[in-house]
Amino acid sequence: MGDKDYYDEKEPAHTVTMDDFYIGKYEVTQKQWKAVMGSNPSSFIDDDLPVESVSWNDVQDFIENLNNYTGENYRLPTEAEWEFAARGGNQSKGYRYSGSDDYDDVAWCWKNSGDIILAGKWEGNKEIPENNCRTHPVGQKQANELGLHDMSGNVYEMCNDWYGLYSSEDQYNPQGSSEGGNRVIRGGDYIDLLKYCEMSDRSFCDQDEGSSVLGLRLVKDSQKHNASSFYSHHDVRINTSLDDEKQGNDKWKEIMGANPSTFTGCDDCPVESVNWSDIQEFIRKINHKTGKSYRLPTEAEWEYAAKGGLLSKGYVFSGSNNVQQVAWCYRNSGEKTHPIGQKLPNELGIFDMSGNVWEICEDNYGGYSSDSQTILVLR
Repeated sequence: MGDKDYYDEKEPAHTVTMDDFYIGKYEVTQKQWKAVMGSNPSSFIDDDLPVESVSWNDVQDFIENLNNYTGENYRLPTEAEWEFAARGGNQSKGYRYSGSDDYDDVAWCWKNSGDIILAGKWEGNKEIPENNCRTHPVGQKQANELGLHDMSGNVYEMCNDWYGLYSSEDQYNPQGSSEGGNRVIRGGDYIDLLKYCEMSDRSFCDQDEGSSVLGLRLVKDSQKHNASSFYSHHDVRINTSLDDEKQGNDKWKEIMGANPSTFTGCDDCPVESVNWSDIQEFIRKINHKTGKSYRLPTEAEWEYAAKGGLLSKGYVFSGSNNVQQVAWCYRNSGEKTHPIGQKLPNELGIFDMSGNVWEICEDNYGGYSSDSQTILVLR
């Protein structure tokens, strides 16, 4: 974290280790703000634009209301969390901006946020005031290595920390200065100097004042803590995009036109009596119909999801040590399948990964390798 730079506030570069956390894929939008607060204070108006013209104190009210409404524990990121995510986490490629060395790939800035593309230098550029520079809908630019959008440019993002100088010591879950007069902001914006969009650049805001260049992104703590270093190369991350339930008879019939299952008369029961080749034809048809790229999970992906991923509590069955809570088996099934989703889900909110029916994986059956492996998931 930090950098060697002629600005003292970027120095010194130092190692930071922190617990796992979740961070928003996008900046908080005006639509989201209005849903919680009932009004929109932004200067540029559109539901998909980042909310701006809010102060750090306004954001605390928003978070309190959001948490009361959802029962979650959202908050602003610490500066260390923000920079870790913006740099791409353990998948970082060391880009100058968040996701690329080319600002135009990933950031809305003074050169590209207006009516025409501007060139030259920012200082003294007479075209800027007349170019209608503005914020843009979140997610239009390329994502960074973690799939996060707009962490360079568009609007500055507020952090929880007081603004102050970095420590030279290695730190664990740093919270920033213990006191101060201003709050940290990161990432740059649509109208100011391009260097403000660089990964190591940092600035500050008065916590009582908003601006059209100030917005936010939310984080919340992971339920299971697992230290992640800026410089760790041993952390295996699996990016999951999973159905929370097995495929039911109704889904199979919708795509294939017939139901091959032994236990019929239950559209919500898992489809069964199908083989691996049948499933490949089902997948081919559903992908053609939806434009998606569904597939069977690899065995590694399946086990990761079944064990609860990074939220795993080490249960014997998927979601519990009590088989009756999470699985239909010979003890409780009456020798038939049951509608999906009736038992408790596991730590990732996925149902029936223990019991009901076996789930087919993509792999050919064989012995495991003893080598460590990095995997990327779908189920």
